[in-house]
Amino acid sequence: MNLIKNSFYLYISKGINLIFPIVITPLLVSTLGLEVFGKIVLTQLLMTYGVTIVDYGYNLIGVKKISVAKNENEIMKIISKSHSLKFLLSALSLILVPIGYFLIPTIEKDLYLILIGWINVIALGFNTTWIFQGIEKMYYIGVANFITKAMVMIALLVMTIQPEDYLLVFAILNGANLLNSILGFLILKFREKLNLFELSLKGVKQEFFEGKEIFLSNFTVQVYSNMVVLFSSGFLSKKEIGILGVFLKFRDIAFSIVGPVQQAVYPAISRFANDKAIPQLKKLVLRVLGILMLFMVVFVAGFLIFQDTINILFFDGELIGFRMEILVFLSIILTIPFGGLFTKVLASFEKYQWVQKTTFVSVLLCVAIFYPLLNYFEIIGVLLVIFISYLANSIMGAYYTVLTLKKIH
Repeated sequence: MNLIKNSFYLYISKGINLIFPIVITPLLVSTLGLEVFGKIVLTQLLMTYGVTIVDYGYNLIGVKKISVAKNENEIMKIISKSHSLKFLLSALSLILVPIGYFLIPTIEKDLYLILIGWINVIALGFNTTWIFQGIEKMYYIGVANFITKAMVMIALLVMTIQPEDYLLVFAILNGANLLNSILGFLILKFREKLNLFELSLKGVKQEFFEGKEIFLSNFTVQVYSNMVVLFSSGFLSKKEIGILGVFLKFRDIAFSIVGPVQQAVYPAISRFANDKAIPQLKKLVLRVLGILMLFMVVFVAGFLIFQDTINILFFDGELIGFRMEILVFLSIILTIPFGGLFTKVLASFEKYQWVQKTTFVSVLLCVAIFYPLLNYFEIIGVLLVIFISYLANSIMGAYYTVLTLKKIH
């Protein structure tokens, strides 16, 4: 019952994240143009590295720690240590500003755009979702996320947007995440009576070393899923980067569909792992994989059925007919459910070295095939790199998950 309840509230939270790009992306493409839209997407992709740095794996480690914590005092110690570490990592994430300014051609040394993106790093890095997930009270953050995203969506829909307004648009988009984090803090402070602002450097070193393997894993995931697009900005036209940006928004929609189930089930996976309840864990994992694959098959079918409408609304009519990049993209969608779920199972058994190895191999594969595929197939090559690296990650994750369950059993 808890799983169903938490999944429901997670879908309230993530459901607006699914609706948001469906409504906003066509608006931004039509008003700003594919080239400016691609510039915004590249900035967002660059800043995902900052979010990964500041979060430092608490989306997995933090949820596990809180879900098995024995009392409120122990929960507050976990949160205090995490925020102390996050403040230090926020300063480190500033390195992305000069990287974006000097090294990403399509961003064109747009300092204000990069700084707005970095503010979003802080907003997402200090997001409280992992705390609510750990205490299994997702309804609070679900409502908060729904309200903030709905406010931003309404604001953008009523605005008269011109291409030169892209900085204001980007600031409004990021404002939802900032407001959501602030609301999360307030709810935890005044509703749950958790003291979130008691900071101490004591124990930060231990937190750093405990989380480094999951952090490295998360960071390398970002490398093989996003860096290929950032690198391609030096090879592809601005319009092609915009088309890639739209594909990535559809990828985000797919993640918004599978994410709530994976997040909701993670505390249960952690408890089964902690109790060595392997039969129950296997049954849960197989059931969740079946549900997620069904969701993705429906997603792919919907994309194919409404392909012409999607082409006009999202791609500004650039993808005429059934093209190879669409087929490769839909293959990416079908690999999405696996990697995240296997990672959560391995993390529950503290097999962080295998999570890291899985993602590291995926990155090496991505680096090895990137240039030849991009050189010969251009935009299709970029999508092929993403698909192959996702597939490799899923296969290795499945292998190590089976190996772990056999050893425990």
